[in-house]
Amino acid sequence: MHASTSCPSCGHQATGKFCNQCGASLASPSCPSCRAVVPAGSPFCHECGARIAPGGSAAGRPAASQPWLIIGGVVVVASLVAVVWATAGRRPQPLPPAASGIGQAATTDLTQMSPQEQATRLFDRVMRAHEAGDMEEVAFFGPMAIQTHELLGVLDRDARYHLALLHSVGGTPDLALVHADSLDLEVPGHLFAAMLRGSIARMQGDSLALRQAYAAFLDRYDAEMAVGRGEYQQHSTSIELFNEEARTGTE
Repeated sequence: MHASTSCPSCGHQATGKFCNQCGASLASPSCPSCRAVVPAGSPFCHECGARIAPGGSAAGRPAASQPWLIIGGVVVVASLVAVVWATAGRRPQPLPPAASGIGQAATTDLTQMSPQEQATRLFDRVMRAHEAGDMEEVAFFGPMAIQTHELLGVLDRDARYHLALLHSVGGTPDLALVHADSLDLEVPGHLFAAMLRGSIARMQGDSLALRQAYAAFLDRYDAEMAVGRGEYQQHSTSIELFNEEARTGTE
């Protein structure tokens, strides 16, 4: 006689291979993304973070108006990323290691990441896609990355710079400029503000605004770098590239 088990879909006590109440499979499902065996009733894959729908099938793509999944008050955007990749017919790939050094192995349980780690991972993915010219991926992951940053609450200067860049490459430069102004209000002459204005001016083909951004950056560069702000260290490569660009552009 088969032992009774709780159905992962409706909770009914059933025996055999399928629930006689709702028809869901009683066997341990496999992840629709990475095919790992997942314990029956588990809402997420412990290997890649993909959401497991009742019965072991891939969860459907959430509608635009559907609220983000919240576990313990944390939005699990990384899980939604894996689900949508699976349902869109594209092979899911692990999120890349964070540029700030918060690297994780491909088998990391993404649902265990902190909100800051989720935001950083998605930011890195969007910016790398933009650099590669993959605007389809930018359009897909950009809104997720923006929302994870907005849900962080009070933003530090590094997170505000990230959010502004996401708006910039995502087609909402006006919102990016709002964050540039906020950085300038908090720290007059902050290099990120000039860099953001310069990047937006370049994309919009505004040569006057670009020259003004270059001039503002070079005027504050030495003094700001002498302060040794932590966010400058995290984006040292971008700062030096803009510095070279500004010096060349003002010659």
